[in-house]
Amino acid sequence: MKYLLILILLTGCVEREYKTIYIIEDPVIEEVVVVPEEPVEDPKPKETIKKYIVAGQSNVGRCDWSYFEDLTGSEIISAYISGAGIDTLINDTDYSKIEGVNARAILFVHGESDSYIGMDGETYIKKVKEYVEFLGGSDLYISTVGFHATGKHEESFTHIRDSTINEAKINDDWFIAFDEAKYFRSWGMLVDDLHFSSDGCMMMMDAFAEQTYKEN
Repeated sequence: MKYLLILILLTGCVEREYKTIYIIEDPVIEEVVVVPEEPVEDPKPKETIKKYIVAGQSNVGRCDWSYFEDLTGSEIISAYISGAGIDTLINDTDYSKIEGVNARAILFVHGESDSYIGMDGETYIKKVKEYVEFLGGSDLYISTVGFHATGKHEESFTHIRDSTINEAKINDDWFIAFDEAKYFRSWGMLVDDLHFSSDGCMMMMDAFAEQTYKEN
């Protein structure tokens, strides 16, 4: 701010007296530039939705997995093929659907076709391991195979189931989430020779959801 200084000489007095008068000029207003503040990042990472790959054959497709998503607050990526044995899953799965997916685990509902043809349990387990690697090598949450409603090939179904359970006992990445499908024919939870009813689906998905809680 500038000041104009004027000195006024007062006469007629014994002593000269000076008075100083300050006249304030219009101030010069300088332009103010406002610099925007840098945004402050939230130190807490945003919560991410867990993703699960569901793989296997027809019983996967018969179940409404939005029920599981609602139970767990997760997202399901489907990679099943109806009626497919393990060799077909390995060779014909559309792996592009799961490319880049950081899945927490694979939900595996399988075994009917390979039980029906009498595949050896050791061979089946070896091929499942190969398939899991193609899917990204996540933990495997398993619904074991049930039985054919008519009792066909019962020994083979039992063999595939037992081989799967035995592998889960020694493999830290395999978990038996559901082993009750073997009772579905007596519980009235099959809609035909092999496929789960809606109640059977929900029971299985409840078990899978319970398995996800054990992650914490």
